[in-house]
Amino acid sequence: FRAQVERGLERPRRGRYEQAELAFRGALEMNPRDDQLLHLVGVAQLWQGHAEDAAASVRRAISLTRRKADYHNTLGCALQQIGQVDEAIACFGRAFALVPGFANARFNCGVALLQARRYAEAKKLFGDSFASNPDDVEALHGLCGAHRVAEEKAPADELRRRTSARR
Repeated sequence: FRAQVERGLERPRRGRYEQAELAFRGALEMNPRDDQLLHLVGVAQLWQGHAEDAAASVRRAISLTRRKADYHNTLGCALQQIGQVDEAIACFGRAFALVPGFANARFNCGVALLQARRYAEAKKLFGDSFASNPDDVEALHGLCGAHRVAEEKAPADELRRRTSARR
């Protein structure tokens, strides 16, 4: 069992996502109610571009334990890829509600908010993230991008200038 999981974890480092999925599925046959393996199957499916399958796998993992922020983040990524942006935003929100410092889920949520044309919410989310951590380059890029997409070029340029001067 452990060797099967380790093989699955090694494969993605080499870009072998299909083999990783097969290894995780092999381990899952030995323990079909293992939420972590279900999540890893979903991650491997997502890496391969099979977002609908990934969403189904991760939903099964979440049905076994709802308290894992990374599961909600992965589900959000899968849903966003298949165009279910509002559901994705809700998933990202659950992820950073469980782990408030989950920067990746906050960034993903901001990107999804931009995709949904909810610019004010995206600017607030990226702005709050950047204000709490001025070294968060992704939050800075997200905030600048939110201003740019909302056709507010001047605030984006000013933010970049101030940040560059401060560093």
